[in-house]
Amino acid sequence: AVAAFVLVVNFDVVAADIYYKRGSNADGARQWVASVANYQKALAVAPAQDWYYIFLGRAFLALAEGKPQPRDAAAVNAPPFTVEEIKSIPASQVSGMGRAQLLEASRAAFEEALRLNPLNPDHYANLGRLYRYWGESIDRAKLDLSVKYLEDAIVVTPNTAHVYADLARTYIGKEEYQRAVDTLERTLKLDPEYAITRSLMADAYQE
Repeated sequence: AVAAFVLVVNFDVVAADIYYKRGSNADGARQWVASVANYQKALAVAPAQDWYYIFLGRAFLALAEGKPQPRDAAAVNAPPFTVEEIKSIPASQVSGMGRAQLLEASRAAFEEALRLNPLNPDHYANLGRLYRYWGESIDRAKLDLSVKYLEDAIVVTPNTAHVYADLARTYIGKEEYQRAVDTLERTLKLDPEYAITRSLMADAYQE
């Protein structure tokens, strides 16, 4: 019985990794619908792996970025997805989803990754970046959530320069330029060679 259990578990790990690599190849070709389908298959055999949810969420987000800007309230708001729903949306439906629906799907994937591994700062940062894009493209109220999750990421990893830079980007989006500058000064202390910091600092001062 133990041998059979080990065999099944190992097979699931190998199968999930194969689907993940197929999804990664589709990412490289910018074939995001195929990416979603393969990450869904990976999660079907390894549903407790937070890593696959990261890439599923990123694929949904990449699809959202390629969609036209919604023009009416119905397109701006979409009902939330459950975790089980995002793992089973057929490819034909994924390709027809609007920007708000895809962002909701991305949110569900990133939140599940965070639930599975709350000590991984990437999960907080991914949600922060998602909500920044969401706020800048559809609903500015989402920028406050971007700040929250990026601040949470800093609590988990207080010495990571790029997380501070992400937070500064959100402050620039919120037109809180002094807070952006203050945050970027902390980034420079952590990593004086991080070039993006100086570019963002210039943007903040220019505004």
